[in-house]
Amino acid sequence: MASRHPISFAEAKNDSTIWGRFVESIVGTHLINSITGEDVNLGYWREGQAEIDFVLYNDFNAVAFEVKSGHRTMARGSGSFSKRYPECSVYTISIQDSPHSATIPLEEFLKTNPIDYLK
Repeated sequence: MASRHPISFAEAKNDSTIWGRFVESIVGTHLINSITGEDVNLGYWREGQAEIDFVLYNDFNAVAFEVKSGHRTMARGSGSFSKRYPECSVYTISIQDSPHSATIPLEEFLKTNPIDYLK
């Protein structure tokens, strides 16, 4: 997603596809900025229809982040990823409040250093 878009912020927020891309871009930018100059890599995971938006990893650990910008706060790919990689933590970053302990509010996530989740 580019920094300029032909629709307004309000229009983007009302379009679930564009809003989802916008929120994912925010998280991705934060992750990239946080790992610049660090011995940490950023990728994604996909197996069949299951996917995880972002995976931070180094030689010792990995942590997965699924981004949710709508009402559904549970990620479908999280369960598949956890079964495949039970040693890895999986977090959902959401703009919605959620009772799930592995859900991080977007605003809180943006105040953290994501590398801390690798520890």
